[in-house]
Amino acid sequence: MLEDLLLNRKLRDEVRPEGRPVTSGYVSSQFGNRTDPFTGEPRYHRGIDFAAKTGVEIVAVATGVVTWTGYRKGYGRMVDVTRGNCYVTRDAHNAQNLVS
Repeated sequence: MLEDLLLNRKLRDEVRPEGRPVTSGYVSSQFGNRTDPFTGEPRYHRGIDFAAKTGVEIVAVATGVVTWTGYRKGYGRMVDVTRGNCYVTRDAHNAQNLVS
């Protein structure tokens, strides 16, 4: 029973996104209320955006499963990774996707 408890705790910790998904860059938009960059209207933003120069490596911020990779309007080349416990990370506007 103790082993199961410790394993579940370890998995729970591994799926929680933590850190920056780029090796260098900056936060370009915070989570929460903001001015929509396209409409100029107030809007709730459900993520944190990071900006980086072309060629900067994108890194995993937690354990997960790739659930989408390809081109999506408004995002360009992107990758969605489902982390469990309602966590999904989206890496978008990529020069190329190196996962499948």
